[in-house]
Amino acid sequence: MAHMPSDVTSSGSRFARRAPRVNHHSAVKYAAASRTPNVWIVKYGVVRSRGYMSNLEAIVHGVPSRIRICFVLINVVDLWGGIRNKRTGDPWERDTMVIVDSATKGLAAMTLAMAHSRRWLDYDERVCTYWPEFAQQGKDRVTVRQLLGHQAGLFVLDEPLDRALVADLDRLALVLARQKPAWEPGTRQGYHAITLGFYEGELLRRVDPRHRSRGRAPSTG
Repeated sequence: MAHMPSDVTSSGSRFARRAPRVNHHSAVKYAAASRTPNVWIVKYGVVRSRGYMSNLEAIVHGVPSRIRICFVLINVVDLWGGIRNKRTGDPWERDTMVIVDSATKGLAAMTLAMAHSRRWLDYDERVCTYWPEFAQQGKDRVTVRQLLGHQAGLFVLDEPLDRALVADLDRLALVLARQKPAWEPGTRQGYHAITLGFYEGELLRRVDPRHRSRGRAPSTG
């Protein structure tokens, strides 16, 4: 078995002496180079907190964090540390529960990838081809690829995002369609942390022959 990149693994003694900088992207590149698809990198807790470059550095310096790297279903690195409760001083434990942000973005992207594999959409086609109302506010040339790649400049909404809006997909679609890009689509990239899933969901409803939402399509055929 090939060795993991030196900037991904390290011995326990090195952890105690200094805070090595971990480049998480190296593991991904390694997986591609070794043609081994079964590599998962799951990061928990604080990332780049207080200026630290990685979860591993944060652990060494006492910032609550955790990092786990698995290779071919074998647990290679599983570290945790820091304080989980500032008031009581309770330490971070192996089973400490934390919030994992953006946990469903990958699954949402997979639904669009499946739609593409079924030829429901083309990544280089304009979004308004499938969703005509999307063309408002100068978005008529935005491609599916730009939208999914965080290049559309649509990272905020001009209306409060509450439970009622999220539950009403038709109304949500109207709100999404009227948004004005913060920059010329395709010229910049900015993380669409809140809005991307909603745009993906409506796009999927438009291209799915049965007009199903992300929660129902396309895995059911």
